[in-house]
Amino acid sequence: MPKARATLIYKSTRANLTPMSIKVLLYNILSEWTDTEMRQALSLMPEAFRQRVSVYKIRSELLSRLAGRLLLRRLFREYSLPLSLSDVKYTIHLKPFLDTNFDFSIAHTDGLVLCGGSTSGPIGMDAEKIQDIDLSDYKHVLTDNEWAMLSEPQSGTNFWDIWTIKEAVAKASGHGIEIPFHALDTTISPLAVGSDAFRWRKMDVGANFAAHLAVSDTISNNDVPVIVEPVTTEELLST
Repeated sequence: MPKARATLIYKSTRANLTPMSIKVLLYNILSEWTDTEMRQALSLMPEAFRQRVSVYKIRSELLSRLAGRLLLRRLFREYSLPLSLSDVKYTIHLKPFLDTNFDFSIAHTDGLVLCGGSTSGPIGMDAEKIQDIDLSDYKHVLTDNEWAMLSEPQSGTNFWDIWTIKEAVAKASGHGIEIPFHALDTTISPLAVGSDAFRWRKMDVGANFAAHLAVSDTISNNDVPVIVEPVTTEELLST
């Protein structure tokens, strides 16, 4: 599989952040939030978002979505942006966006929450817990090239790498799940979506997870640093 060039800097401080950097905040849900913490998180959300997440009856799903927005709120501070969560809007494809040159993407899976931000162009991100599957159940989302590659163990590629690349590119393009995944061939880089093209970077977010960040081909050749920084619950809820 083609590999995009990237610089990865882990556990960085704000001093490392430059206007060209892509910052990714990482939060691991290591324990259930208390009722007090949940109320505090909800109090930091705009009313419209509180209504949007009220449909989640499973507490862990609600927590993941709250954590994603709190990470975004923290990114606003780190980029010194005069923005709030109330500024988030949605496209016709339900992609959240801001009326600025700052783009962001949120991903969550099985206790892991990521939020990435960039002022360099559109980005998309996805993460999945690695688990055993019957690959034949997913053949319909794979191209012939991908299927052939997965049939060769020596290729070193697994299904979850391919899936997270497709998700990340779909998010970065702004079209999301409306793009038929069997039309996205991850053996080709850059990958064209309409009039745009995207490259991707694999992110190390834990041994049991696959995660990728997709960026516009117009910025990926500059080897823009991707800064990955873990955040604690206390930092997440700080006002």
